[in-house]
Amino acid sequence: MTNPSSTRNTPKTPSTVRSSRNRQSQPEQVLLAHGKARELKFGVAHQETSRLQENDSQTTDRELGLERKGLDLERELRETKLRLEEREARVSELEQEMIIVSGQIDAQEQERQKGTQAAEENGKKTEAAALSSTEELGKLKERNASLDQLVRLATRDEARAKQLSSDSATHIQLLGEANLRLQAENDQLKSSIAQHLSDIEELRQEKNQPVASADSSSREESARQIDQYNALEQANSHMARELVSLSLTHVDHLRQQLASAEVKLSKLSQERAAWAVFIKENRQEFTSPREFFKSLAKKRMENASLKARLGSSEFEIKSRDRMIGELEARLEELDKERNDEFAEKIKAQGQAQIAERNRELDRRRIHMFNEQLKSYTAQAKSFCGGALYDQQKDAQMDQMKQLLDSHQDELARVQREAADLRQQLHDQSSRSPSAASRNAEKEPVLNTSLSEQIDRNEELEMELDELKDANEMLKMELKKGIKSGGDEVSKSLVPRESLVSSRKEVKRLEAEVTKQIKAREKLREGYREKMASYRRAIWEILGYSLEAVGNGQFRLRSALKDQSSSMMLFVPGKADGGQFEFKSHPNCSFHQSSLVVNLYDRWVHRHHSIPCFTAALTLDLHKAKSSSSSSS
Repeated sequence: MTNPSSTRNTPKTPSTVRSSRNRQSQPEQVLLAHGKARELKFGVAHQETSRLQENDSQTTDRELGLERKGLDLERELRETKLRLEEREARVSELEQEMIIVSGQIDAQEQERQKGTQAAEENGKKTEAAALSSTEELGKLKERNASLDQLVRLATRDEARAKQLSSDSATHIQLLGEANLRLQAENDQLKSSIAQHLSDIEELRQEKNQPVASADSSSREESARQIDQYNALEQANSHMARELVSLSLTHVDHLRQQLASAEVKLSKLSQERAAWAVFIKENRQEFTSPREFFKSLAKKRMENASLKARLGSSEFEIKSRDRMIGELEARLEELDKERNDEFAEKIKAQGQAQIAERNRELDRRRIHMFNEQLKSYTAQAKSFCGGALYDQQKDAQMDQMKQLLDSHQDELARVQREAADLRQQLHDQSSRSPSAASRNAEKEPVLNTSLSEQIDRNEELEMELDELKDANEMLKMELKKGIKSGGDEVSKSLVPRESLVSSRKEVKRLEAEVTKQIKAREKLREGYREKMASYRRAIWEILGYSLEAVGNGQFRLRSALKDQSSSMMLFVPGKADGGQFEFKSHPNCSFHQSSLVVNLYDRWVHRHHSIPCFTAALTLDLHKAKSSSSSSS
């Protein structure tokens, strides 16, 4: 027995159709046409039912996806709350640290003010003492200069007096010798004169005698001797007068020199008495003018050192004021960041509420789709007219075309937004590896959240690609349906709400990623500033700089020996939680020096204390530097 439906569905050749038309009557042809139309309607209804079932399955899948998204949002909300709590804890810790630091700064400010006041008082006292000492020094210098000049003049006058006295003595001695010689010559002349007188008397007696033969030669000789005697007497009297005048002149000159020397000696004795009185009054401080000048030079040096210390204290005050300003600015930034985080927390709560409302809307949409499916089934069952069905079919095709056009527009806009977001994520990912490699241990929470956001963006991009493929398939099926005269209908369509929700999700993720990037940059900048202040404080307070090398290793550099060859490398111990170990370089002279070896053996090997080793090394380096500077 044959199946009527199979016989109806069996295709017939044109000749068979013509023969049947010729054989059958008009009512039978009408019944056959109605039967074919009914079969076509049942096929279309069956296809519509299958499409609605597929839409139902897709709606169920979307509902599950929305539930997963809701769970993800709840998880993100919990993580955001945890991060906010951690940040609030960090902010509270920073506030406590800021309070402690402000207390320390106030204490240091008070100490600085006290030190400044003491330094000012000491400076004033020192300046007054220095002024008085300078005045006394000027007076003493003037007195010393006058004394030196007087001593030089007295010494020169004494030397001249000694020279003059020696010259006068030699001259007097010469004059005495000349006088003795002249006296001897005078005696000789007197004796010769007496002899000549006796000869003259004899000659006179002989002249008186009547002797006619007097010798003319004897008379000439006697006349010559008389003239010679007269000349000798004149020379003797002249030399005697000259001797008397010279002796008087020398005696007067010696008297003047002695008077001036006595005056100078009296002045020197007065100056010496004044110095003796001054030294006697200040015997506790110094016992000689040399010690006085030494103490004066020492006070000058102390005054210069106090001025230098005053300048350094002023510089330190300025640096601390600058540090206080930086800390206040950092506190303002932390307050602002805390307010931003609080606003983000409120916004996250609002987003969670929005997600809950969207979930409820999705449930309502699913319920509405189920109701529509039921209504479509009821319409298919109660279908009675072919013309009404064709009109509904045409209206549905037009509605599908409009929906497809709107979906294409939305999809193009979502594609553009996704491309922009992908480009931003690509740029951020190209910049973030180096920063993440530098700050891998600093911000693990932000890195994790950013990686999660990137994963979610990639998932959304994949979902967007799937929607694009589905849209292309719908377009192809729609074209096929239009070409075939509307016999087949597209089995699956992308809802407009899903595109709108995807676009909103993309915008939300983009805004969240931007906020996370800004927060990360702020935290990184704050961490960088804090680390710089910590490094500067460690360098200025402890005298060392600490630099992380990698693999838990640290490089230490001393401020007293700031050289590349004098750095020390500390590596973690072999045991878990073990002490750091100093890794010396065999070719480094500083590492192999007796100073480092002895200190490391004493403080690390014996006492197991690296801080004592670094402190002892700082003291020894300071001693060596001060001794070398003093010797130079």
